[in-house]
Amino acid sequence: MTTGKPQLLFVHGIGDLRDTATDRRRWLEALAAGTRNAGMAEAISALTQGWLADVTFANYSDLFNRRGAQGGAVLDLDEQEVPFLTELLDSMLGELAEQLPKESSPRDARVVRDARFQLDVVIQGRQAQGVGDIARRLVGVTTTMLRLPGVRQAAQWINGSALLFQLAQVGRYLNRGAGRALGAAIRERVLDGLDPARPLVVVSHSLGTVVAYEALHEYGGTVPL
Repeated sequence: MTTGKPQLLFVHGIGDLRDTATDRRRWLEALAAGTRNAGMAEAISALTQGWLADVTFANYSDLFNRRGAQGGAVLDLDEQEVPFLTELLDSMLGELAEQLPKESSPRDARVVRDARFQLDVVIQGRQAQGVGDIARRLVGVTTTMLRLPGVRQAAQWINGSALLFQLAQVGRYLNRGAGRALGAAIRERVLDGLDPARPLVVVSHSLGTVVAYEALHEYGGTVPL
C-alpha cells in the first residue's frame, strides 16, 4: 500500500540540451492549462505551488551529447548508427509520400522525391563512403525534408543537422548492443530520487514514453496514472 504525498514525474523526448528548472516550469504551466480547460481551476495553485504533488522533471538530455554541446555532434555518428537512421528516414519519407501525393500537393511531392533521391544515393553507396561523408549526406536529406511546412513546424528544428542529431537519439537509446549502458543511465536518471512507498503519476512525451515504460519495469512502487 502506498501512502504519503503523490509524486509527479515529467519525462521528455528527443531534443537539444534542456534546462531542468525551465522545462519543469513550462510543463507545469501546460498541465495547469489543461487542468483549467478540464474545469478544475481550483486545483491549479495546488499543482503549480507543489502542494498537490512533488514535481520532478527527469532531464537526461546531456547523456545524448557526446561532446557536451550540440555543435558538430551529428557528424560524430558511429558506423552502427547509419543503418538505423537510413531505415528511419526511409520510413518517414514513405509516410510523407502517402500524405503528400502529387495530385493534391505537387510542390511538396517534389520535395519528398528530392529527399528520397538523396537518401537512395546514400543507401546505394554506403559501402564506399566514410561515416563522416554519410552523415553530411544524411544532413542533406533532412535539410530537404525541412522544406516541407509540416515537418518544419512540427518541432521547429533549426536546421537539418539538428534534426538528424535528434533522430539519432532514438537509435542511440534503442541500441541494445553498444548503447546498453546509455539506456541504463537514462532510466537511472528517470528513477533517481523517486520514493516507491508513495504514489507516482507520470507524464511523458515522444521517446520519453518509451524511456518511462521501460524504466517503470525496474521501479518497485505503484504508478496509478
